Amino acid sequence: MLLFPNQAGTLVCAVLIAAPALCAQAAPAKQWFKGNTHTHTMNSPDGDATLVDVANWYRQNNYNFIVITDHNSRTDVEEANKLLGQPGRFLLIPGEEVTDRFDQKEVHLSAIGIRETVVPRHGESVAEEICADRQAIAESA
Repeated sequence: MLLFPNQAGTLVCAVLIAAPALCAQAAPAKQWFKGNTHTHTMNSPDGDATLVDVANWYRQNNYNFIVITDHNSRTDVEEANKLLGQPGRFLLIPGEEVTDRFDQKEVHLSAIGIRETVVPRHGESVAEEICADRQAIAESA
C-alpha cells in the first residue's frame, strides 16, 4: 500500500496487487493500456466538461480507457460508450469518487466499475471511515 499527499494535501491511498498466473499454460502476450482512473465531468463541482467532451478528448489523445469518477455520483456511461466506444481501443468505465469528511478533512476513495452510486457511510475515525466506505464500494461492485 502506498500513502501520499496530493496537491491539495489530501492523503491518497493506492493499493497495488499482483496476481500469479492461474495455470501452467503459456500466458498470452502482455499489453499495456493507456488510461485514466480518475476523471471528472460537469457532474462534479470541480469538473468543467460534459461526459461526451471528456470522452472525446481522451479518445483523440489515444487513451484506451477512462473511468468517470464524479464526486458522490455514478455517471452513466452506457450511451457514451455506444457513441464513442471502440472494442479493443476505447472504453468508458463507470466509477465514483466517494467523498466523505472526518474532522473537517475530506476522505476520498475511488470506486471503479460500480453498478450504482455509493453513499459515504462515515465513521468515528479516518480508518473506520475508510473501512466503512470501502465496504459500501464492495457492495456496489
